[in-house]
Amino acid sequence: YVSRYNRTSILIVNPSTGLLGGLIDLSDYCETNTNGTTLDNLPEMNQMFLDSGRLFVQLQRLDRSDPSGFYSPNASSLLLEIDTLTDKVILTHAFQSRNPISKIQKIELFGDPHLVMAVPDKQGFLSRNDGGVEAFNLKTKSFRSGFLYSETEAGGDILDVKIKNDTLGFAFVLDSSFNKYIQSFNPSSGKKISTIAYFPSSYGNISGLALSKSGKLYTGESTFSKPGVAIYDTEKNNLRLTSTPI
Repeated sequence: YVSRYNRTSILIVNPSTGLLGGLIDLSDYCETNTNGTTLDNLPEMNQMFLDSGRLFVQLQRLDRSDPSGFYSPNASSLLLEIDTLTDKVILTHAFQSRNPISKIQKIELFGDPHLVMAVPDKQGFLSRNDGGVEAFNLKTKSFRSGFLYSETEAGGDILDVKIKNDTLGFAFVLDSSFNKYIQSFNPSSGKKISTIAYFPSSYGNISGLALSKSGKLYTGESTFSKPGVAIYDTEKNNLRLTSTPI
């Protein structure tokens, strides 16, 4: 399954041959309102996750005609659930916030399997502290009420997240001045624990988070002089193991 940001359908492709096997039409899930003059008629499908015969797809449903000139989340965003036996949408789940952007992490939280992702709502040049980290319970097929970590607590747009366990998670945060932070937080309380790393706006970008089974936190650093990967040891008080990016 291949999501396509500027199209209205998911491709079904045979990875062995590269041949097209079909399409899943999502045109019925485009937003129906705009703050501008023209509907863009695109659902803005983003990250996907395959789990036990179900394909979960993030739909941002952004307003490309917003007077601000930026793609604005003026409609509710959706998590679609597709049955891979029939390739049909069987359920739609509305996010509490809008504009899901991060990769989806599956993790056991509070005794149940969850899909966790960052949903920052207005971000970047439209930045507001109005989103957060959301968790979708695969057992109850519903979003957990409230954020695991809110942008009001983080102090900026949460663009990526990785959860280690019920009491420890990590977030990539971008503030309204485009300074960047790697933060730790407690998913049970929703409280910030610490700032692991800080990068000023002049320091390129952070290109995502990855967490290994051994407890190593990997971050991409897109510096202008030496881009690479930094590693932190979450078993040793988030000690940075790389003085410069690899």
